[in-house]
Amino acid sequence: MRRPILLVLACLASATALAEVHKCKDENGKTFFSDRGCAGGEKMRGAPGGDSHTIGTPDDDKRIALRCVDNYREAHAGVAAEATRLNNYQIKWVSVRSLGARRLVTVNVGLLNEVGFWAAATQHQCLLRGDNVTFQTTPYELVD
Repeated sequence: MRRPILLVLACLASATALAEVHKCKDENGKTFFSDRGCAGGEKMRGAPGGDSHTIGTPDDDKRIALRCVDNYREAHAGVAAEATRLNNYQIKWVSVRSLGARRLVTVNVGLLNEVGFWAAATQHQCLLRGDNVTFQTTPYELVD
């Protein structure tokens, strides 16, 4: 009787560990979050081309936000690159059903009107996968 209970407890403990988010500090004292753990600002792997990146640094976050604007352009095929710009962005941790903790990028995309003024703006969201670099392309559900 004890073995099944221990097995269930072990499975629950390992499932909980998969959804953990670690609060870390990089070499400059900047706080960032990781779902892979960290050791004093450990560089995260998985960036395009095999490069390293540190989650949560301003430069890395801006690159991700700009890629999210590119994602907006791809999703709206008729929009030219010159007619869009990144106005501002926010990146926050969210809980996604059956995936766990992920970073959600919300960009405010400025749109150039036919007269040549930056008049309109729209929001677009990109959910980062577990590697914190690529975007989720399949449907997902946020947990409140």
